[in-house]
Amino acid sequence: MMSGCCPIRSNTEGAYEQIEDGVTGLLFENENAVQFTKAMEKLIHDDGLRSELAKNAKQKALQEYTIPVMTKKTLKVYDKIRIH
Repeated sequence: MMSGCCPIRSNTEGAYEQIEDGVTGLLFENENAVQFTKAMEKLIHDDGLRSELAKNAKQKALQEYTIPVMTKKTLKVYDKIRIH
């Protein structure tokens, strides 16, 4: 996402938190080669869609997945489970 490429991934654990299908990338059913192929073909043939999803994905990555943001989120989790 941070590299400016359009992400495509299977809908395994964490996928829906990471990618909004059709907005910040494309999701396909896990182990479904036909859906994966269709997603790839869609992006190969639609430059505008590919560019838009890549732009949206990078924006989301910059907002949610930078080292400072991830560090802050991790520290919040540690604070919640810390024994006082």
